Amino acid sequence: MISATSNKTLYVVRELLMVYDISYLPIKHCMWSGELLMVYDISYLPIKHCMWSGELLMVYDISYLPIKHCMWSGEGLMVYDISYLPIKHCMWSGELLMVYDISYLPIKHCMWSGELLMVYDISYLPIKHCMWSGEGLMVYDISYLPIKHCMWSGEGLMVYDISYLPIKHCMWSGELLMVYDISYLPIKHCMWSGELLMVYDISYLPIKHCMWSGELLMVYDISYLPIKHCMWSGEGLMLISATSQY
Repeated sequence: MISATSNKTLYVVRELLMVYDISYLPIKHCMWSGELLMVYDISYLPIKHCMWSGELLMVYDISYLPIKHCMWSGEGLMVYDISYLPIKHCMWSGELLMVYDISYLPIKHCMWSGELLMVYDISYLPIKHCMWSGEGLMVYDISYLPIKHCMWSGEGLMVYDISYLPIKHCMWSGELLMVYDISYLPIKHCMWSGELLMVYDISYLPIKHCMWSGELLMVYDISYLPIKHCMWSGEGLMLISATSQY
């Protein structure tokens, strides 16, 4: 399943869903564990939460006050503010995803052609495109000159510049996720201990941590004061999260 908007693109790779910014650097990622989808920022801290109620998806802030919600009507996805006034909407037509403002004027659209994703402005002039080659994702400008690319190698994700010099990379080692600079010096890392995820600086001093309680994920500062929490339900998230700038 692929969805795209003006500034986000989703890819499903194995059990990992990566969300990229317009330069195709990962900004978010999530991982399936049974029926549970955990959505993280690039440091693997969870970000927001949402809940399905029938055809309605509610998105909440960290205090569970509603921010936005959206509803499917046929092929159209409508995104509303908390007073149900429409903000933006999008519609699939075959391989084409159109994103509109509230007056149904098109903003951007994209189209898949084989392994190639093309992103256009409203006049169908190409802006960017990308292509998968095995484990490598190449991002090009409109003249097909490469901009950035990344590649999986086992448990490691490498992000390169156009000359294939590494920029940053991360690697799993058991329960530990290490994020490195290009010289493999660690930047930050995190570790699971039971239900608790600890995020450390490079000296292993704790920065943040989070804990699951039932369906609720709480994120704390180092004094265990809550910062964020999230709850996910349903498999429809991949249809809508890239179409709303939550």
